[in-house]
Amino acid sequence: MREFHNHQGQKFKFRRLAEYDSEALGDYFENLSDETKQKFGPHALTKSYATFLCHRSLENAMRFVLEDEKSLIQGYFIVDFNLIDHEAERYASNGIELKMGKDVFFAPSLADNLQNSGLGSQVTNRIIEILKEDHISTVVLLGGTRENNQLALKFYENMGFKKVGGYQTDVWNFDMQLKL
Repeated sequence: MREFHNHQGQKFKFRRLAEYDSEALGDYFENLSDETKQKFGPHALTKSYATFLCHRSLENAMRFVLEDEKSLIQGYFIVDFNLIDHEAERYASNGIELKMGKDVFFAPSLADNLQNSGLGSQVTNRIIEILKEDHISTVVLLGGTRENNQLALKFYENMGFKKVGGYQTDVWNFDMQLKL
């Protein structure tokens, strides 16, 4: 467990997702704004999916939460070690071969009121430290980043992620990766 502080000095605990988190994670998912939910695509953001996540084996993924002093979850972060076929194919079309065990997928989310508070950078840096210790080569944003999400694009670029291609959904999405 690590402790972080936002710009206002509030304390937050960063730790692995636990089985007992299902209710708090479900509340976190349901309290996200529709705008934030649209930017997060790895899975459903519902109470029932939170229960599923907290009670399944995570052999090929690490899931972390950020909780406030009241033990309310304020952030959720996925690191997936699986080679996700449609993602790998899209990267391959841009000449980037992703390798199982060396390249991981990353999907962060932070409560609406904490976005741009400094916490995302602190947590992402900690996750990068963990991945370097595990000899991971590359971190890939799962699903990329929407072109119209300028705050996220700036955040990822400041963290060292590079745009390496993209794809069209209802908006253009940039594929981004960070070489470790």
